[in-house]
Order: sequence, then structure tokens, then C-alpha cells
Amino acid sequence: AVNSDYARDITDICKQQGYSAMLIDERDREYMLNEVLDLYKLANFFRTLNVAEIRMAIICQPQYLEKIRYFEKKTHDRGMKIKFFLDSDSAKRWLLYAPVPYMQRTINVAVAVIQRKDGYILFTERPAGKACAGEWEFPGGKVEAGETPREALNREIEEELAIHITQARPWITLPHNYPHASVLLHFFIVTDWTGTEHGREGQQLSWQKLSELTISPLLAANAPVIRALQLPDIYAISCISEIGEEEFLHRLAGRVESGLKLLQLREKSLSNCQLHRLVDQILPITVPAGVNLLINSDMPFQQQKRFSGLHLTSRHLMMLDHRPEFDTVAASCHNKEELQQAVELGVDFAVLSPVMKTLSHPEATPLGINKMAEIITDCPIPVYALGGMTIDQLDEIQSHGAHGIAMLRNAWL
Repeated sequence: AVNSDYARDITDICKQQGYSAMLIDERDREYMLNEVLDLYKLANFFRTLNVAEIRMAIICQPQYLEKIRYFEKKTHDRGMKIKFFLDSDSAKRWLLYAPVPYMQRTINVAVAVIQRKDGYILFTERPAGKACAGEWEFPGGKVEAGETPREALNREIEEELAIHITQARPWITLPHNYPHASVLLHFFIVTDWTGTEHGREGQQLSWQKLSELTISPLLAANAPVIRALQLPDIYAISCISEIGEEEFLHRLAGRVESGLKLLQLREKSLSNCQLHRLVDQILPITVPAGVNLLINSDMPFQQQKRFSGLHLTSRHLMMLDHRPEFDTVAASCHNKEELQQAVELGVDFAVLSPVMKTLSHPEATPLGINKMAEIITDCPIPVYALGGMTIDQLDEIQSHGAHGIAMLRNAWL
């Protein structure tokens, strides 16, 4: 509220009732409106709180009302309620006396990402009579009492689609708040099944290429899932200091031709001038092929600006309180605490290491596959396993919940 008698009155009342309120100077009004109305950041933060409802009243002068009224609907779509008022009495009544909904319990849901060999993914349309009817989603359903998510997955998919799952692996676990329920979505990647799929509940089915979706609207929880699913199984890390620049560029061209799509440039021993020249040679190879190229955060800032992706070292990860402004952000993690920080920072994926013994850090005690699986259980972002990884280990690593493997030396053999 802008500093005034009525604003001081309402903020005092709010604070007495346990609300958070602040006064701002007239000259700061435009800045504060922009900050308050950064709804994406605000909503992401609110979703981490275990509360029944987020409610915010903003008192504004008449000339601002039409300009900002449309934010009310947008906030409702993001799991919170913001309303704008011209007077403190109306704001007070809404804040203090409107009924607050009861705390919704979290519903566990098993979700299937059913993937054909050509990469297409199966979506289903929610039938009439259900919440969010007409929206498209990944198939699945509620985990019943006494069931594991994996058991629920088998049952729900047979009931919905008339197919029997023969091969599935755990993936991410994503919380989401809908107006009608709070859910914890246990995702599984399904790659093999028997039977022919059809909608037993009358729902429409559609096989889709994730990069070229033709269905709409999608269920709200799907957006981060679709982005994460488009990450490849292999994350390659450069090792020019070991094999030499000329040989690396030769091998890079070959790997890109074979389908490499995700690469981290990690050459901390090179000078800024050397790195600049190297990047000039790498970009013509990677950009035309659509390779997502990330630069390590330990490398010079002047070079970082030339990349759309940033890979945070664990040291830099733990120092930050907001996500860096890159299209893709990844982070190195070595334990549960660092992985949680990566989640809270909103990175796109994490790399957990060392899973096995590695030449890069021979003194480090490897986590082992079982410990890796324990750390990434219920993680809402994709995690790559790093440390002694080979392509032959991909299936085993993924069967324990990892998205894929990251490789340094073995990526270039």
C-alpha cells in the first residue's frame, strides 16, 4: 500500500491478524507494482508453502485499476488470489472475513509417460464430468490405499487404456496444486506394453511429438514435464585438456552427427583468449544441429554471455538465491542438500556425482547406484548420473530413477 493514513490503517490491521504488509513511498509505486505483479516468481514461491490459500489485497488509486485488473484472473490460474481495491474497508473485509478453504490433503497419483520407439508420447483427453474436462494429460490415476505408485500405474493404465505395462522405470515426482486438489505426481517412463491402446472411459487418445504438439489445452502440471522429457539421455562434457583441441573438434563433429544434443563446455585451464577462439570453432558445429550448449560457471564471464545455457558448479549453486538468466540452467550436486538447493533455485536439471569411481576425483568416495537412487527419490527435476559412467550402464542407471548419464572422457571414446 502506498504510504497514507488509510494504508497505515490497513497494514496495522493485517499485521495484527498475522498477515504480512508493507508501506511504500509514492515514488516507489511503479517499481513495487512491477515487483508484486511478477506473478510467475510469486506463484512458484507460494507453491512451496504448505498452506490452504494465498490471498493478497492491493489497494490502488482509480487511475491504476483498469491497467492491473486483468492480473486477478491470472493469479487464480497460478494457485493464489490477488484482488485490487480502491479503499481499505473493502480490502479488509475480503482479507479478514472471506471464508478460507480447508487444507486439502495431498493425493498421490501414478502417471505414465508412454513412449513409442519413434519417440512419440501418448496423451489422453480428460472426459466430460471430471475436473479439468477437455484438457489433455499423461494417462494415470490415484494411488489407492495399500498400493505403491508402481502398482497403481499398472492398474490405472489397464483400466484406462486396456494395455498391460511390461517395462517402466521411475522418473520425476512433481507436486502440483489445482483449485480442486493438491497432487503428488509420480511419473514413470513406459517403453513396452502388450495390447492395443484405446480409451475405455470414452476419452480421446493422441500420439504426439513433444517438439510439435498439436493438442490443446494441456493440463497445467504438464508444462515443466514436457520440457524435461525433451532432455536427451546423454549429457556430454568436454575434455579438451586431455585429448587436445584439434582432436576434440573432430570427435565433436562425429558425436553431433550421431545425435549428440546436450553438451557442457568445461575447460577451466584455458585463458579467455583461448576460450574465445575455441567457442568460435564449436558454435558452427553445434548450433546448426540444435545442440544445447552450456558453459561451466567457473569459466570467464565474458564467454558465458555467448551461451544460452549455464552449468553451475556446486559452489556457485550454494551461493545463489535466484536462478541465473539463461534459457537452460543445470547444476552439479553431490548430496541431498545440494540437490534440494537446485530444485529451489528452479534449475532445469541436475548432475549427481560421483556415482562410481572416477579419474577426475580419485579421492572422492563414490555414492554407488543405490545411494544415488536414495538421493534422487521424489526429486521433481531430471537428474543425470556422473562419475565412471559408460553407455552400457544407461539402462541400469535409468531403472533407478535417473534421467540419464553424464560423461566426460567416455563421451569421446
